[in-house]
Amino acid sequence: MYIAVCAVCSVVIAAVMVPFSIFVIAPHFVQHILDTTSISLSNMTQLACGTNPYVQLFNTVQINPSAVPFTFGLIKPSAHLASYTQETYTTGCSSVGWDGNPSFKGGYDCADNETTELKIGEYTMQALTLNTGKVNDVIFNATLSTNFTVALNAWTMAFVLNPAHKARLILKAKDVQVTSMGFTFKGLTMQNDLTCTAMCTGECPNKHIPNKVCYPDDPSHDEDQSPAYHMVCESGKHDIKHISPTMAPTALPAALASAIGMIV
Repeated sequence: MYIAVCAVCSVVIAAVMVPFSIFVIAPHFVQHILDTTSISLSNMTQLACGTNPYVQLFNTVQINPSAVPFTFGLIKPSAHLASYTQETYTTGCSSVGWDGNPSFKGGYDCADNETTELKIGEYTMQALTLNTGKVNDVIFNATLSTNFTVALNAWTMAFVLNPAHKARLILKAKDVQVTSMGFTFKGLTMQNDLTCTAMCTGECPNKHIPNKVCYPDDPSHDEDQSPAYHMVCESGKHDIKHISPTMAPTALPAALASAIGMIV
């Protein structure tokens, strides 16, 4: 009798604990993996439309999700992320523009207010399948919809005017959906802090931008052109006020001329 009772108890406990593990504990593990995932960009090239607030992005990204917690790196399942909205931010502070109207300036010039986050814009991130516990190389293109004032003054001009040619990039996403090992977890979030260095500010080559980016409703419009603004972004928050020894300084007049017509 006692054996039968214990067997029934075991079945009941299993019936309770398995769903509890899947629907209560597992989402915390998945969120932990997203929280500890590091992202860097070995290439971020941006082409800004001349009139409409859109930017064409060409990104080569290194994404390194950690292994499942408490498994000593032995369990490394793949994870599929459904398409989501990627929000992009930089740091900056309020200022007065050249026309006397309220504006913004880059975080490098904000002293103690450098941590204020300003939204540059957002784009639709494509669906991804990633291997946990290793670096995943991802190459993708996207169209960024921007806040023109922030994108121009706190982002582009920060690279141009900052002698170090650096700025912060903060990536945020809400309601992320992840599927792994046959289970789907919704309502997750992501945030990654990066430090970006401009590889060119005054001598970026000009490139044509297809009308599907700048004029999606007017395919016969003359194509815009933009400097191909190239940056490299390393994972984490690093110094943005001092010149890197690998970065050659660019003459300010040439840099300002290159920035005309650019959003980011």
